[in-house]
Amino acid sequence: MKNTKRLLLCLLLVSLSSTGQPAAAPKAGLHDFLRTGAGFLRECSPPDVPSPEGTHIGEECMVYVLGVADGAAALANRNRTQLPYCLTPEVDALHLDAAVFAYIKTSPERADARTPDLILEALSGFWPCHPSK
Repeated sequence: MKNTKRLLLCLLLVSLSSTGQPAAAPKAGLHDFLRTGAGFLRECSPPDVPSPEGTHIGEECMVYVLGVADGAAALANRNRTQLPYCLTPEVDALHLDAAVFAYIKTSPERADARTPDLILEALSGFWPCHPSK
């Protein structure tokens, strides 16, 4: 139930952020983190000086990462397929967020890729699934 609520919140945030977007090339700015890894780093990196707005944007970014992870889990469950990553019980939202930042920062050649793709790549790299022996 908790994951369902989180997924619905993320879908709501994504739908609200994309409402009324022009079909032209995306502009850099608020919610640019939804488009590319470079936008994610630019918009979601913690500000030098903490502020309520910076905290809010950071929380939106973290919720987005959780939403992509939960959405992938829901699709895998629905399609009866295995996720490309296997999270351990101690992994929380901060771990997921940190993994995504680390992956994008250390993979600059992938910075223009879609943010959801990079999130899944990061989770797969940090928490790979090992086939049972």
